[in-house]
Amino acid sequence: MDTRTQVLFGDKTRHERERDGKTDAEMHRDKGGILSEFGKIICIGVGFLTASKTIANSV
Repeated sequence: MDTRTQVLFGDKTRHERERDGKTDAEMHRDKGGILSEFGKIICIGVGFLTASKTIANSV
């Protein structure tokens, strides 16, 4: 991260870092992707398929 982004991340996570006793690097590893300002996540999708023994008739 560039210096400006490091300062912003440190300011945003200061309370949690002090409470948990973590460094900036540890916080970024654990939470960087969750915080939208600092992560690179575009989209998360979840789905599932199930098998069925009945077959629908189509006309």
